[in-house]
Amino acid sequence: MQTLCTKAYGAGQVDRVNGFFSMAALVGGIISVLLLLVFVFCGDSIGAMLGAVGNSADLLPSLKAYLIGLGVGTPGIVLFTLLLPLVQMSGGSRFAKISVSAGLIVCVVGDILAVVFNAGMLGIGLATSAGEWLQFFILLGYATSPKSSIRFSIRDIEWKELGSMVAMGLPKAIRRVANMLRPLILNRLVLTLGGSAAMSAMTIRNSLDGLGDVVGSGIAAAVMLVIGILYGEENRVGIFQICRLAIKSIFIGVGAVAAVLFVAAPWLAELYAAGSVEVADLATFAIRCMAINLILNAIIESYINFLQATEQMLKTHIVNVASRFACVVVCALVFGSLFGINGVWLAFPVGSLLLIVAIAVITMVRKRSVWITLEDVLGLPADFGAAPEDTLRFSVTSEDQTYPIKTQDIYDFCDAHGFDRKKAFRTALCLEEMVTNIVDHGFVLDDKPHSVDVRIVAKGDELIVRVRDDCPLFNVREKGEEWKEHPDNIADNIGIRMTMASAKDLKYVNTLGTNTLIITV
Repeated sequence: MQTLCTKAYGAGQVDRVNGFFSMAALVGGIISVLLLLVFVFCGDSIGAMLGAVGNSADLLPSLKAYLIGLGVGTPGIVLFTLLLPLVQMSGGSRFAKISVSAGLIVCVVGDILAVVFNAGMLGIGLATSAGEWLQFFILLGYATSPKSSIRFSIRDIEWKELGSMVAMGLPKAIRRVANMLRPLILNRLVLTLGGSAAMSAMTIRNSLDGLGDVVGSGIAAAVMLVIGILYGEENRVGIFQICRLAIKSIFIGVGAVAAVLFVAAPWLAELYAAGSVEVADLATFAIRCMAINLILNAIIESYINFLQATEQMLKTHIVNVASRFACVVVCALVFGSLFGINGVWLAFPVGSLLLIVAIAVITMVRKRSVWITLEDVLGLPADFGAAPEDTLRFSVTSEDQTYPIKTQDIYDFCDAHGFDRKKAFRTALCLEEMVTNIVDHGFVLDDKPHSVDVRIVAKGDELIVRVRDDCPLFNVREKGEEWKEHPDNIADNIGIRMTMASAKDLKYVNTLGTNTLIITV
């Protein structure tokens, strides 16, 4: 859903966004209710699958109670997961942060109350469910507000898109399956090579890996959001800029976290090992290998999200399986036989490094050259997006409000692409009115610095003009439609009226806290 929605947002197709969300919410809601029924009525079978049999059979009643408590929150977590990226895209990042924080607080406080009042595992499960439902309702409050463009609309659902949605969701499903299968092999290998002390070290490593991976996962999630929108715009240059920024952010942000964990590894190992020297020694090397892998894994995860956002699905599946399962398992088996238990810890960064090298080598083979660029690795089709000579772009900031593009520049651009003077005049008129309106009215609404970015693309027999600003939200199309109802007041907002009259099509989307206007002339 997220991939399809970001692409639709980039193309200015808000109705399609709401259709994708509504379809996902409806199907996801039905599946979550079925899962709830499974948790409630099939606890014995689930318990047997999870090992609550034989000597561990006494755990079954507690497990069944926990599943019931947890199952109550299943619809809440599904709907929250669907809403979260859309709320972020439509300018509700603050609500997203509040919802996650509130859900965490409710979970923690609820667990404590469950212990204090002897509510058992049912109480702990219900505490988790309460947090999940609270997260959803906070997001729902924003989604139903006038500021949001998100709407649940059965009328906008196109059921023929369900297959595409399922296909695009497969990478995440494959990733989860791989994450489930990998421990089945590695845990047995760790126990064989190092016994219970090594297993304790593995637990310490995995706990800190989840904490250390927060920054890298955040960057990777941002890559999917932004790249998806730019892909919908067919903005080739913007995509490459974001990818370079993501790599820089990984080395700075994730690198800083990795450095801290690497240096603090002995202290952290002792803290978690609770006095066991053997566990602390094993955990120290494991943490340091994990710290190195944080950077490599963030690059791979961002690359996977890029592939998914740009609909390169076969590559997405291959890299997913290789990164989460194949590379690390094969390296662990080989290095474990050579170096013992430390070889297992080493397998994580070496496996990631080998995958990155393999991607580079495959790119060299495909290009038939040892000299490759980031653009070669990303693999976008040569005909994707507008060529530099087919694009005219400029920006205006609140610090420098000079208009860098003259009307003659637009005329020259149109002449170079075979457009008549009438189309050039309409384009110049739309731009001058919109940019001037943003500078005169949007820049002065608060004391924050602002900018407006303009991109003109010659595509076929049309000119596509994208105007994006970071001023307070203002739906130009909606206001224009309102003013159509009062034709007598022709002097009111005449610039917007002239733009709507001159354009063949005009779309407005609110994404990532910005106003984006897509004008077709």
